[in-house]
Amino acid sequence: MNWKGMEYFLHVADVGSITMAARDLGIAQPALSRHIRRLEVEIGAEMFHRLPQGVQLTEAGRQFHERCRRIMHEFALAKQDISGRRGSLHGNVAFGLPDTLAALLAPSLVRRLRVEAPNISLRIVEGDGPFLTEALLAGRLQAAILPAPVNTPMLDVLPLGPEAIAVFDARNLQDAREYYTLAEICNLPLMMTTALRRFVEAQISGFGKRLNVQVEVDSISAIRRMVVAGMGPSILPVATLREEVESGVVRAFPISGIELKRVLAIVQPKGAPAPAPALVVRIARDEMALPRNEGALTMIPGQQRPLDYPGAAEPRLGSRASMRVREETSCA
Repeated sequence: MNWKGMEYFLHVADVGSITMAARDLGIAQPALSRHIRRLEVEIGAEMFHRLPQGVQLTEAGRQFHERCRRIMHEFALAKQDISGRRGSLHGNVAFGLPDTLAALLAPSLVRRLRVEAPNISLRIVEGDGPFLTEALLAGRLQAAILPAPVNTPMLDVLPLGPEAIAVFDARNLQDAREYYTLAEICNLPLMMTTALRRFVEAQISGFGKRLNVQVEVDSISAIRRMVVAGMGPSILPVATLREEVESGVVRAFPISGIELKRVLAIVQPKGAPAPAPALVVRIARDEMALPRNEGALTMIPGQQRPLDYPGAAEPRLGSRASMRVREETSCA
């Protein structure tokens, strides 16, 4: 296998489609298919599962992909050392962001990358945790920020910090309520994505509780629109509807009696990343560490303390909410 054959293989793995890769590389699709087939014969193993919609790396393909990435990385470093042009990084980077976080982080990520490495072409892929994890394992992403990432020997995980979760509702904006109890959220007619529903129910199952999800939509943008339209409440990470809360069209409520949060992490395939993805990861990590972004992930607008400390959602003494008497009912 020559150098170009390695580049062909890596690009097919990155985009998950021989047809799309052929178009990007400027060669005929049958010719690229022959390149991949010759590679598989040479290695003695299938590199890809052929699917109705694209291709997916096999276990052998993932191992070979990791080795190829290392070779490309070392070659790029050697080339930069010799040429003395470390500031001229270039290449294509596919980076994943959670659909609950993309609106917050994508603008600052793009803005900094244009200044620090204008020759890098960035493709941001938005989705939920399971979707982004599958894309990483399939080689279609070089890195991603994942909520509550799963442990797998194929991926390196760098924890970033907590992401607090709250109740959002546009109905009864003048209500004196300041928080919801765990029992109360189980009685709400919720609208949620499948991934968030599973995460929250896993957290509350130890209390013998279940959510009352009346609408399940696997689209954060659709959930946002429905909440803003007053169609019902949802349970979401606090950054998801931050602008709407700040503008007063939606209210956010902490949840008393449980620390409901998930850990965000930067995840990438094992092995030394190429210089361009490594720079994107560094910028994303730096942006996440900025106080404005940390606060956006852990605090409801107008609150003085983050939601992820013990007792954060308990009612304040003397508040109207603390004077209400509630009956802690069990949830179906």
